[in-house]
Amino acid sequence: MESKEKKLIDGTVLVCEDNPMYTQVLCAYLAQMGLKTEIADDGQKGVDNVAEKLEKGEKPFDLIFMDMYMPVMDGMEAAARIKEMDTGTPIIAVTANVLADDLEKYREVGLVDCLAKPFSARELRQMVLKYLPTP
Repeated sequence: MESKEKKLIDGTVLVCEDNPMYTQVLCAYLAQMGLKTEIADDGQKGVDNVAEKLEKGEKPFDLIFMDMYMPVMDGMEAAARIKEMDTGTPIIAVTANVLADDLEKYREVGLVDCLAKPFSARELRQMVLKYLPTP
C-alpha cells in the first residue's frame, strides 16, 4: 500500500520576528513541513542564537527567516553580522518592503531572498523548498 503522507523536511530554522502573530504563523507552517524552529524576537537575539551554536560546535541553522524591522537590532544589521560568521546558512528577509531598492539593499548585506508580508502557506513552502532539500 502506497503512503499518501507528505515527505517532511528535516532541519532547524531560526525565526527572527518581533510580531507574535507572524512568529506563530511562521512556526506553525514550518512545523507542518517537519522543521524545528527557534525564535528570536529581536535582531540581537538572532545573532546571539547563531553565535551560540557556533561556540558549542553545533550544526548551524538550516535556514533563517529575518524580519527587517525589529527592536534592539534591525534585520539588516543582524543579517550582516550573521553573514560575517560564515555559517553558510541562507538568510531570507521577511518584510512588506519589497521595492527594487529594498531588495538590492537586502542582497548587499547577504540576504539571499525575500518573503513578502503578508505571505501565504504556499509562498512560504515554495521558499523553504527552494533552499532546503526534501528527502
